[in-house]
Amino acid sequence: MGDGSYLGIIDVNTYKCHVGPNWANNPKLLEPHFVEQMQEYSGLFWDTNLETSWLVEVQTEKIDISGFREVSGSIKVTDGKLALLNYDSLTMLAQFENQTIEEHIKDNFFDLENGNYQIRIVQLFDPKTYFPNGVSTDFVIDIQSIDVLLPPWNTVPWSKL
Repeated sequence: MGDGSYLGIIDVNTYKCHVGPNWANNPKLLEPHFVEQMQEYSGLFWDTNLETSWLVEVQTEKIDISGFREVSGSIKVTDGKLALLNYDSLTMLAQFENQTIEEHIKDNFFDLENGNYQIRIVQLFDPKTYFPNGVSTDFVIDIQSIDVLLPPWNTVPWSKL
């Protein structure tokens, strides 16, 4: 993934991406938008605490892995597709109404059956001491079907805003 100070997983069908042109004058406006979308189970967003390119591995079979830190949340899949977006894409979609999700997801999407899912995000390395080299996996995203949604996130994990 490209610039990844924030990363996000979205339901391609329900994520409302446009915030407006003025969000860039106050970057703190982007996080409330993310929280609003997380409350609707349309996306999950987290701060990586380092602007760099990340290598992300997505798993749909339960795995036993631990790392520097992890967080779990829920998302609803409504039209069979989730996408992984980096900060560049999230901000372009937020600022420009003519930008489309399809332009930004390229190969960063995966097909799933409609339903509720638990997403476990594991950051394998401490971003203060590790500088990704694009060779090893930096994040593992574990996606599991669930019956009952977890409570929605009220904050963007690991954010310092």
